[in-house]
Amino acid sequence: FPRATRPSLMQTLEGNKAHIVDPSSAEVTPGGTDRVVAARVKDVRAAAAGRMLSTEAIAARHAAPSALVAARKRVLGDPRTLYGRGGGIFGLARLADALMDAWMADVALNANAKVAKWHESQQKYGFKFLVTQIMGYLT
Repeated sequence: FPRATRPSLMQTLEGNKAHIVDPSSAEVTPGGTDRVVAARVKDVRAAAAGRMLSTEAIAARHAAPSALVAARKRVLGDPRTLYGRGGGIFGLARLADALMDAWMADVALNANAKVAKWHESQQKYGFKFLVTQIMGYLT
């Protein structure tokens, strides 16, 4: 954003925080009191300080290491499956990107006027995402 518009944008965001932050995503205040507060969005200084996770979140991750393993398997895949052997979602995305580039450069496919027009549009990246998603479901 241009520097001139940043202060007004920040003021608008701060003024509309009640509409942005979901009050149903509340958490109990520290100390175990019954008072519930809405989740807070970090300000610019807190985000820039690099303290992205609370100590409670870090402790929860260390307490349940199996959750981390399960999350890694969702992304990288179980090595016993085709999805995992292909490198998980990142491997499939790399494959879809290479295949789509090769298909879009194919003269025979571009002989069709509708296909050629679509390849010139800016939607090819969305189509690559869709192909990646389909390949993930199929594997």
